[in-house]
Amino acid sequence: MASPRTATSQPSTVRVLCLTSFLRNRQGTAFSGYDTNAAQAWASIQSTCGISYPTDVQPAAASPTSLPGCANSSYTASCLSGNTYTVASGDDCQKIAHNNNVATGTLKIINQILPDCTDIEVGQVLCLPR
Repeated sequence: MASPRTATSQPSTVRVLCLTSFLRNRQGTAFSGYDTNAAQAWASIQSTCGISYPTDVQPAAASPTSLPGCANSSYTASCLSGNTYTVASGDDCQKIAHNNNVATGTLKIINQILPDCTDIEVGQVLCLPR
């Protein structure tokens, strides 16, 4: 039978190992959102745990538009349906979708709008389906 100390410390050790592995992987890629704030937090965790791994922020590996299969920087999006809507003050995705008889999800997907719709701006032209 395991001692009480072993039984309670083992899950903690597993959590620390998993967190350490996660943070090492996050630090090692330019695509993880690892920034200077994350680097400072990772350095603090390492100090507390008595471990030492790199904390430097990785430079961006490429512009998303220079990746194979993605649009190049000269690409201009167009609305294939020809139906557009210009965002007005006070608009949100639900209001725009309702007023144009479009599903909110469809509006977000075809315009690459964030799920919480916080990235639309007044004057932005949105594509509407047929």
